[in-house]
Amino acid sequence: MIHYILQIIAYQLLFLVVYDMFLKKETFFTWNRCYLLITPILSFILPFIKIDAIRETIPASYTIVLPEVLLQTSITDTAINGGVLDEIVLTGTKPISLITWILGIWIVGMIITLAYFVYKVIKIQRLKRKGILNEVGDLHVVTLPNTDTAFSFFNTIFLGENLSDVQRDNIMLHETIHIKEHHSFDMLFFEVLRIVCWFNPLVYVYQNKMMLLQEYTADAKVVSQNGKKTYYQSLLSQVFNTENVSFINTFFNHSLIKKRISMLQKSKSKQISQLKYLVLIPLIFGILIYTSCSNDNSLETPTEVNIESLSYELVKGEDLEGENLKTHQAYEAFLIANPDYVGWTSINEEGTKLSYSVHKLSEGKPEGYFELTYNIGDKSYNVYMNLGTPKTPPTDDVTMIEEIVVNPENVDDIPFAVIDQVPVFPNCTGTNEERKVCMSQSIAKHVNREFDTSLGKTLGLTGVNKIFVAFKIDKNGDVVNVRVRAPHPDLEAEAKRVMKTLPQMQPGEQNGVPVGVLYSLPITFQIHS
Repeated sequence: MIHYILQIIAYQLLFLVVYDMFLKKETFFTWNRCYLLITPILSFILPFIKIDAIRETIPASYTIVLPEVLLQTSITDTAINGGVLDEIVLTGTKPISLITWILGIWIVGMIITLAYFVYKVIKIQRLKRKGILNEVGDLHVVTLPNTDTAFSFFNTIFLGENLSDVQRDNIMLHETIHIKEHHSFDMLFFEVLRIVCWFNPLVYVYQNKMMLLQEYTADAKVVSQNGKKTYYQSLLSQVFNTENVSFINTFFNHSLIKKRISMLQKSKSKQISQLKYLVLIPLIFGILIYTSCSNDNSLETPTEVNIESLSYELVKGEDLEGENLKTHQAYEAFLIANPDYVGWTSINEEGTKLSYSVHKLSEGKPEGYFELTYNIGDKSYNVYMNLGTPKTPPTDDVTMIEEIVVNPENVDDIPFAVIDQVPVFPNCTGTNEERKVCMSQSIAKHVNREFDTSLGKTLGLTGVNKIFVAFKIDKNGDVVNVRVRAPHPDLEAEAKRVMKTLPQMQPGEQNGVPVGVLYSLPITFQIHS
């Protein structure tokens, strides 16, 4: 959003520089009027235009592409064979994000500028009620008492009663041209821009240039009918008052009179000078090159991808590196950018190899597969997985699931599902099942008590944040090998700290011998407003 606003301001600045350098001194008033009306609109549209043909014609050597950054957490030293604890839900306070502050300030600014616009309209209506209204053809002429004000607004001309007859005649002719040219619509257009883009100083510059151009237009047509000498006298005869309203056409504006007289003295521009408008072509083309070749934050998908090239295999105990890592990155990028496709993951009958492939979503989910969503930052993709027995996933974290079958088993660790006697949390008694429930509840209470939920506000987190923890209770009853996956490093560090504060437990036993038992613990950190 901020990048888009900066682009608008930059493009408007370029257009204004071109206007000041090449066009403002020319007498092509209608062309200049179109320029001042169209270029602000173009500045809003051009950032969205990305032409592939332009991007493809730019040599790659002119495009700086930074290397892709892959953020991932690998857990390779220990298998996870069961012991999934109940999910723990933590709640925190949602901070006010920078975007929220910016949006709030923008809305407040719009309300203030809108209120000021309404005030100016009310001010004009009060002047209309205060004066004496007369109809002159299709025009409304309002005579204002005790003033020499002169301006027009749409089809209404306001004239001070202190003006002389000669002045009134010249002003009537001048303001009638404003009305016939519909200049009030131009000024209201910029008033709307001022309300929406009140923070952009270039909108005010645009409006001032349009105001001056309108005066040039009306002056030129009046002079063509009445002559310059009489008109000069009308402009310079005395110092006139005017209403300080930005969208009315004021006849006498002290800061503009000198410029208006200077323009009246200029000879008509030669037709060949209209070629200056062609400078817009390279300017717009340059902007299109920038917008077409600039990278956004989204993952771009190749126009043609052989999905078979995205397939790969991982052997039991093999790390994700080399060519497999490159293929995996392309695999993830493709699935993120193409929601009509899904990844398939399966293990061979021997349980020694995982296979990855990409398929159309329309093929459906194969029998025996379960569906998972893999989150990478604020992006995600779907996979169908079949890891043999068990058919249901022990956790929502894909990496942890895969390690059940990919990494070598530790012969000293026993699967949670088949252990004779599970580890026991202090003060937990009863049967094996009762001790399981007690342990799960005790760990949940401990995490809820120890976890620093103020991190939500400190880190600027929002919504639901998933934290996946894997750990082992070893032969001595100590919590070891704590591994964490979380959307923020500080959350990972906090989860590790909390798990290491767990008390020593009675270790699990198999055939009367103490053994290590592996656990996984899903934590949901939900940030409330």
